[in-house]
Amino acid sequence: MSGVPNPKTIEIRYINDEWAGDGLPGDRNLFIKSIKVNGQLVPKSKLHVDEQSHGYTDDSGTAMYTNGSLSVSGPFIEGCM
Repeated sequence: MSGVPNPKTIEIRYINDEWAGDGLPGDRNLFIKSIKVNGQLVPKSKLHVDEQSHGYTDDSGTAMYTNGSLSVSGPFIEGCM
């Protein structure tokens, strides 16, 4: 990762849903099992899916069904999750 040395938030943007429409075949969703920062597993309480993505986070990971963003809140100092 380049840019900010100690970010407070990391955002993952999902921008290629490619949904075909009601009753038409074809859809693309994003499923994230887990996220690690500096080798540390990020707890699900620090994962936030925006309303636009129509997604959620539960014990199996994060699901995003339409274009949107998943933000991961810090701090991101090794061992300080």
